[in-house]
Amino acid sequence: IKQYVDQTAQKPDHSVVDRTSETYEIGSADSTQAYKNWLRNSIGSGYYYDSTNTEGLMSAYNQIFQEIENIHKQESQAIWVAQDPMPISEGVGHVEFIGLYDKSGTLYGRTLAGENKLNAENTASYDAGKKAISWDLKQSGYSTTVEGSRTIYHYAMTYRVRLCNEEGGFEENKEYDTNGETSLTYRTIVNNNGNETMSGPKTITYPIPSVKGYLAELSFTKMDDDGHPIEDIEFRLSHDTENCPICRGDGKAVTINPYTATSGKDGRVTFTNIPSGHKYELREVETPSCYFEDTDQYAVTVAYDALTVTVTHEDGTAGTWDGTIVPRRRPRMPETGGAGTLLYTIGGIALMAIGLLYGCALRRRRERRENR
Repeated sequence: IKQYVDQTAQKPDHSVVDRTSETYEIGSADSTQAYKNWLRNSIGSGYYYDSTNTEGLMSAYNQIFQEIENIHKQESQAIWVAQDPMPISEGVGHVEFIGLYDKSGTLYGRTLAGENKLNAENTASYDAGKKAISWDLKQSGYSTTVEGSRTIYHYAMTYRVRLCNEEGGFEENKEYDTNGETSLTYRTIVNNNGNETMSGPKTITYPIPSVKGYLAELSFTKMDDDGHPIEDIEFRLSHDTENCPICRGDGKAVTINPYTATSGKDGRVTFTNIPSGHKYELREVETPSCYFEDTDQYAVTVAYDALTVTVTHEDGTAGTWDGTIVPRRRPRMPETGGAGTLLYTIGGIALMAIGLLYGCALRRRRERRENR
């Protein structure tokens, strides 16, 4: 390299060393390893082999052949393997992978192990780190149909995903992709004048489906038994995890934080942006002291964009929801010194008088018996 650098200095119009300013791409002119590193890393693929004798040269070639074999092995393993990534959004409302279905239609889990036979199981797995499904068709079962002299092989795999509509920022009626771009790399056997050869790698991509989600609204009125609105009463809408075990799709319930709302001057209570596909419980947070606690149970179900409320009374009978909650008022105690006190006093005197009269009557009867 030193010789080339000197030649470049003598003939500036004819450079044999790539350089930018005073930095030479090959490396230090005084280094005996610089050109090896340059060949290995700058213009090569990370590999470098050299030798000064036949034995060393054969060893270098063997290493090269081994690397080529490894590359072909990796390529062959990737052939006929579909890569299906789940969409990962920077915002909210992305799709969550739930599980793979086996051939019997049962939600199995994240890994399937099959073989390449008629009606056999698929070979597929979900990588949680990469958030992607890998489906190896070479090791998966298939079905066939015959059209004339052709036999057509059919491969199919089913899995479950869930749209996370309970997350903040979710937009109703917006289309969300259920997966990322799914591709399949494959090779075919080509018959050219009786000579069978393997084609080069080919790649196909599958269309990406999308799904929409819904949010609902619940509104009702809190009023007293005289039909007057009751203000500043807080209600809580909680996810009914015991009665909503399938909302995630695998027998587990989704975690949804409770919603709270307070009645206004008109007694109106409104809950907005309630995620669809779940069941909820509606409860009054604290009952005013002048009313009995409401023992009715209000079950709220949201399916697609429809919301229904089912009322169950304390005795287990079903009630009718008319969009209002009316509590029972506690009996009012009389005020001290008011007219109510007079009534209680008169009532007490009357009872005492009846007692005295009854006692007098008993004495007279005893006296008559004694005189006889």
